[in-house]
Amino acid sequence: MLRISDGNWIRKNIIRAAPLQGLASELVSVTISGLSSGATGVVISAISFIESGNEIVELELDESTQTGT
Repeated sequence: MLRISDGNWIRKNIIRAAPLQGLASELVSVTISGLSSGATGVVISAISFIESGNEIVELELDESTQTGT
């Protein structure tokens, strides 16, 4: 038996970056900004993981706090 989707889709605003120093968890509730774009947003979650031997930090931004692109 198949069930139809309820249509409650969530689109997360994610930025992936290579960390230079510190812990990803220190970025939660911090406003970050792009050097070249000037875009800003508040981080609501941060996850660190290893992908192809490289450390990656995935930051989820609060859409209501974002300015710029």
